[in-house]
Amino acid sequence: MNYWHAWWIKPTDVQSGFASASNFRYANLLIHQERLVFDADALMRDAMSREAMQWSEHARIEVQAGGRYGFESIQLEPVDLWFPPKAAMGLLLRGQHHLVASELNQMVVTDHPLSHCLDEIRLLRTGQTIFSSKQSGPQTLAIDLSGVEAGEVQIELRFRGGPIESSLLKVRPPRPKLTQITHHALERFVMVEGIGLERIDKLAWLGSTCRPKPNDSQSLSQASSLRHQVVRFDCDNDIADKTSRQGDAELVIKGHDLPLKFPVKVRPARPNLALAKDARSIVIRPGPQSKAWGFHQQAKLVTVDSRLSLLFKADASYKLQKGAYSLAMRLVAEAGASPAIELGPLLIDHRSPDLRTRQAVSLEKVELPGVLSRIEYQVRQEESQLASVWQSLGIDVLMLPELDTITCSLEPGVL
Repeated sequence: MNYWHAWWIKPTDVQSGFASASNFRYANLLIHQERLVFDADALMRDAMSREAMQWSEHARIEVQAGGRYGFESIQLEPVDLWFPPKAAMGLLLRGQHHLVASELNQMVVTDHPLSHCLDEIRLLRTGQTIFSSKQSGPQTLAIDLSGVEAGEVQIELRFRGGPIESSLLKVRPPRPKLTQITHHALERFVMVEGIGLERIDKLAWLGSTCRPKPNDSQSLSQASSLRHQVVRFDCDNDIADKTSRQGDAELVIKGHDLPLKFPVKVRPARPNLALAKDARSIVIRPGPQSKAWGFHQQAKLVTVDSRLSLLFKADASYKLQKGAYSLAMRLVAEAGASPAIELGPLLIDHRSPDLRTRQAVSLEKVELPGVLSRIEYQVRQEESQLASVWQSLGIDVLMLPELDTITCSLEPGVL
């Protein structure tokens, strides 16, 4: 026989001290003697929750309980109950506003006492569950959104014996996956490598703001996010004298509030050479094909059988290093670039400081990528293996048909 009966329970708002005017009577309240646990049925829990939520925005409610043991009145010491308030999500979760598509995200369940009342956390997209955790208590949730696109998802907090709190969360676009950011001394730009670089708006480093080079920016907008990319970011301030200082770059990502930090690798100066500014900088020796079509030595168009003698001069800020320097060339057209060909070492005059080709350069081994291709060159310092950026020579190679013989037609002006 159970001698316990006539149970009642009364909630009080701990923060305001306001007590409920209602007593929730024993008809819906039971006690398990073996476990000393009170159990309110669904009707009782709903009534208590409504009553508490009418006058409390706080999660903690103090309750007094009492009843009778036989004919003796019993009143227990006050105990705390926790009700999920409207702000339960803000109390319980951290990181829910920084979800990123195509990534493994972390969401933290705090050590708030309400965390032990959680029955389940769900993320849903168009009614389909994409994540679920049925563990209670403080924890770190690993949420894999690799197959989820940017947009809105619904989050549900399900409490044991309580309401379901639901809200919409924004899943932000994927962030770029960087492999490295490098800067060479004496340069006013950085090179960024990785996947999805079109998502970078700008980056800040050493007090300078750097943005994608216009040509690179245009090609990025047309590129696939899954392809490895190398993009030049031009900086608005001179960072050449600050590169002894290491530091992270802060990248502003489109669609994201928080910047992405990534270390910048600072390297020594690359060879900084340009064509000498005199008549000897480029000497063109037209080949048979050029002569057949009337190209002369001063033309900006050459044929692939032409030969070039080149004279380079080091920039005033760059000091020639010990060791050999070599020259490479490639042809670039709208369809792409040809493989680079090595053209051998350059003759060095440390007094000038000048570098020149040992013998006239031939382009006959270069694959023509298009009908009209521009010539680009690169100078490499062999000891350090550092190479200059690719630069245009200012001369284009024109693909021409091979003519065996030319005969005159009987018609005037026709060959």
